[in-house]
Amino acid sequence: MLSLFSLISESQGNCSPPTISLGEPEINGTEVTINGVALPGGNSCTITSITWSWGDGNITTSWFPASHIYSKYGTYHIVVIAHQSNGLNASASVTVTLLSPYYTPTCKSSPPVIQKGAKPGKGYPISIFYS
Repeated sequence: MLSLFSLISESQGNCSPPTISLGEPEINGTEVTINGVALPGGNSCTITSITWSWGDGNITTSWFPASHIYSKYGTYHIVVIAHQSNGLNASASVTVTLLSPYYTPTCKSSPPVIQKGAKPGKGYPISIFYS
């Protein structure tokens, strides 16, 4: 005899939510490629699709690996959702920063500090150059 509960459980696949994990993004200029894996939460369920929100307004559906070309350099938060046959989902995210090939890093430095009381021959030598 089947109960209503067993019919509902069977129709939902009696599965836990899927799991998803992302590999390290590969960045080549403005193109980003991400590999990973999405696994169903049980034997009676399947992964039906994977949705990619690329952080620049573009949303696509594709399997692993997936690639996207950005229109400009910057920092983007990518969200990936694995959809399962019983309606349950799982998501993972990663943030990538695309640097222009003409990017020049800068560093902030402060001038050396000369302290009163230093004794010649003790400590580190100091060279001062004037231009």
